[in-house]
Amino acid sequence: MTHAPGTIPQRGMAQDFGQTAVTPVLVGGFIWRDVWASPFEGPLTRLWKLLVLNASGPAYVSRILFGRNLVGSAAAKTHGRSLLLTQWMAPEGKLTNALADSIYRAGLGTFSSQWANAIASDHQIRFCNSCLSAGYQSIFCQIDALLQCPVHGDPIIDYCMRCGAPTPRYALTAETMAMPFCCPRCGGGLSLPTAATASLSCYERSRQEFGDKEVSQYGIIADWLRRLDETEIYWPSAAEWRPGSDAEPPDKARRAAVFSVLSNIVPFKCGAGDTAIPQLRVATVRHDKSSVTVSAPRSRKRENAERIAVYSAICKSVRRVLQKYHRRCLKQAEAILHVEWGNDILWPSSSVCPFAFGFQLWRHHFEERRQYGKTGRTGKLRLRKRVLAWPGDRGIDSAMWGEFVLMSLLANLQVAIEWCERASSLPADYGRPLTPDVLEMIQDFRAELSPQFRAWSPRVTYFEFSRHGEDGLWWAGIAGPQVRVAGDRSASPLCIGNEYGETRERAHRTA
Repeated sequence: MTHAPGTIPQRGMAQDFGQTAVTPVLVGGFIWRDVWASPFEGPLTRLWKLLVLNASGPAYVSRILFGRNLVGSAAAKTHGRSLLLTQWMAPEGKLTNALADSIYRAGLGTFSSQWANAIASDHQIRFCNSCLSAGYQSIFCQIDALLQCPVHGDPIIDYCMRCGAPTPRYALTAETMAMPFCCPRCGGGLSLPTAATASLSCYERSRQEFGDKEVSQYGIIADWLRRLDETEIYWPSAAEWRPGSDAEPPDKARRAAVFSVLSNIVPFKCGAGDTAIPQLRVATVRHDKSSVTVSAPRSRKRENAERIAVYSAICKSVRRVLQKYHRRCLKQAEAILHVEWGNDILWPSSSVCPFAFGFQLWRHHFEERRQYGKTGRTGKLRLRKRVLAWPGDRGIDSAMWGEFVLMSLLANLQVAIEWCERASSLPADYGRPLTPDVLEMIQDFRAELSPQFRAWSPRVTYFEFSRHGEDGLWWAGIAGPQVRVAGDRSASPLCIGNEYGETRERAHRTA
């Protein structure tokens, strides 16, 4: 008796497996039995077992099973022969070869066609040591936010247990398939102990070990992905969101952050498995779908007046707290901040307090005609049209726009902290005169120092969703970074974070 790939076998399967596993048959021209693959097992170890048992090469297997040649270039974010997203195996969605079809349906896209590529990657093989020692690797291990195996509690790693070399791509490539279950660099097994790949006993133990109880842990992830695909989500900027700091790989940080937001939309809990939840601020409010239209001119004028009042209330509250703890810093920042009027880049010419710099950078992105180095009032408060129109043609209320203002402040503070940390290795007056190091730093930060390049911070993102079963009920959400302070700066009160809730409530009452 066999079971459909990706389903949990019925009880009694182990007895059937013991009678039939040692009697291989030809499936699609290869020696194979479906019971050698466990539920939720990814395409990688399925192919590794196939290569070992049939003494075949990856090029031959790819050509016979899928009618495709190997791809030499690995420059793309998603490999042309990815085992994470397996659409290339069956462009029409179906394979006549039963073995090829089972491998195709083991990809992550089978469980979530919409979000697989947003939360997981084929850049490296990620595995649980205990699972791989038994000849098993779940497709869900490729989810970056998953830190621990939900079956064993072991950390999910992406390096060889013997030599520490990074694992190859999770793709059907010559390097990945050259030595199944082994490291391409040192030749030893990726796991400790190494999977007994030369005999069927490894696959027998794998199939017996991952029974109903163990598989149910991975089944929780499968069910979450299914519910996620049933949820209607509008999130156009998810692929461009930059939630992490410069110290983190941007793509990996974004995938973990997207997972965090999605787990807020559809609650996620996976047994013993731990997840990497980035430091994010996520706010959601009920949203009238009918208001998602371009406002009439008169309505837009009234809406802009409300938003200016919200911004003004937040700005005054933040300035009041900063003046209490960073009064001298604010005065010094006004003197050393410069705007390059050709491209509107705001940067300090010498060492600066990150809170004062972040505050002025935030104002620079929101206010028109900011004049640095001058004191006194500068006339009527005017905000830039593009930030007033955020998030475009999506109709949101002033409360949600106030969340955008506050999260933008936190994002600009994060940029300022990163600038100051990088500038700490330079002389105090690093901008007088300009040196190649300073010019390089300005170039690296330019996209977040000028509203000409980005009207608002790429670290803030907007989304809408409607959960399955909540007919007609929509939610609007916004996510942005938390500010992390290290070193001596933590001695001063982090006034922005401490006053966040009070400032928000005051802004809402003003609106």
